[in-house]
Amino acid sequence: MTAAERRKKFLVEKKIQLRHTAVLLISFLVILILAELQVWLLLSKILPAVTLQASQSYILRHGLILMLEFFVFVVVVAALNILYLHRLVGPLPRLRQEIEQMLKTEEIHLLRVRRKDELAELVAAFNRLIEKISAGK
Repeated sequence: MTAAERRKKFLVEKKIQLRHTAVLLISFLVILILAELQVWLLLSKILPAVTLQASQSYILRHGLILMLEFFVFVVVVAALNILYLHRLVGPLPRLRQEIEQMLKTEEIHLLRVRRKDELAELVAAFNRLIEKISAGK
């Protein structure tokens, strides 16, 4: 798999990315269920008291729209979470492969990541360590 193909694949570390997304989604779904339950209870109390049929349908329509907006919000948050986690854990497989290759061949080189990756500072620290160890040989 080329570097360009890996960048296009957002679920690089599926286990980590999906676990964190699941925790986030479960949290939002609990909030969503509670909010939608409150909207439903509110509508079930208000609608029988509303005498005009036009007002009942207006309130019901907007209540349903509100529930749909909550759902869309959860989906958008999940998608943004996966994109963010891609920046966080995306470089891990390649870094692991580079380190294993260095251990196998004993040929030491600096690790590379994109500047925008969340792990860039950590990789820079590893590179300083590699340079220091290499200079000491």
